[in-house]
Amino acid sequence: MDRVVYVALAAGAVCALCVAAWFHLDHGLASRDARNRSARSPFPLVVHEIWLGEEMPAVKRLLYQRNEEVLSPWGWHLQLWGLGDVTRQNFPRTFNTITRGLEHHARTGQNTFSMVGDLMKFEILFRHGGLYLDTNVEMLRDPSPLFWDTASAGREAFFVADPGDNRFISAGMIGALAPGSRLLRRVVENSAYLDGVDFAQHCIANALTGPVMLTMHLEHDRSLLETVSVFDRDVAYPIACGENYLDPCMHQLSEGKKTAAAGFTSAASKMNATLNATVAADGVVDFEEEEEAAAAAEVAPTRAESATAEVARGRGGGDSLTAGGDSAPS
Repeated sequence: MDRVVYVALAAGAVCALCVAAWFHLDHGLASRDARNRSARSPFPLVVHEIWLGEEMPAVKRLLYQRNEEVLSPWGWHLQLWGLGDVTRQNFPRTFNTITRGLEHHARTGQNTFSMVGDLMKFEILFRHGGLYLDTNVEMLRDPSPLFWDTASAGREAFFVADPGDNRFISAGMIGALAPGSRLLRRVVENSAYLDGVDFAQHCIANALTGPVMLTMHLEHDRSLLETVSVFDRDVAYPIACGENYLDPCMHQLSEGKKTAAAGFTSAASKMNATLNATVAADGVVDFEEEEEAAAAAEVAPTRAESATAEVARGRGGGDSLTAGGDSAPS
């Protein structure tokens, strides 16, 4: 009987050793494959996320760790950017504007982190390339096919239609095949635009530094349309976005929709004038005077809709890569 027990124990030990050896071998091969894939990739396998302010909430930390688990085997490296990374060396083009936004937050207590995060992500991708994700986006699988589709179309970067309004391009998931995207350059090197960002209007960040602003840049310089791919929202946003009742901006907007709408229109009109002046100075587009005057009242719904009608083509329907919710930068 004792002999049978010893044999069983020995067999169990051998099996355990075999399982451990298989695990370490498989893990080692997977790590080597990931390193090889990263070295061979024609685009940077880096995922950038941004968190500003206090400690990242547990649910967002969990999403970040989940994204690491999903993407690391494919060779992706995740980099989390924070307040400690805001230096002139890291952000030579947008540093002054970013600092102004942070100072506004410190002085007034108003949450400008969404706008600051927008400016950070644009310069990060312009300088480094790779993939940007909002911290509320959970990856389900390798996003490389989006990069390959964009490369095969001869484009420099890709965006996803905004989940809240597909007339605009989202700022919550952006891919840049290499540093130097022309659209991102137009944003981060436009000193007139950067100097005019009004952080007091943080409740309409989408118009000032987010989807509306990006779409207006595409509309004002039609040549930029040929540098980006825009995929259907279902590629990255299978979950519909909704209002966050804890967001103080939602209370402000719901209490005074007319006032908020006027502020949105005013901000969009100011940006429209800035873009017109910048683009005209560059000699890219020569807008007629009456078009510039008429754009002030309806720039957001009309200009952006026509632009996105041209760029919103590509992958479609149900083939989601993420389980993202809304598109708040952080």
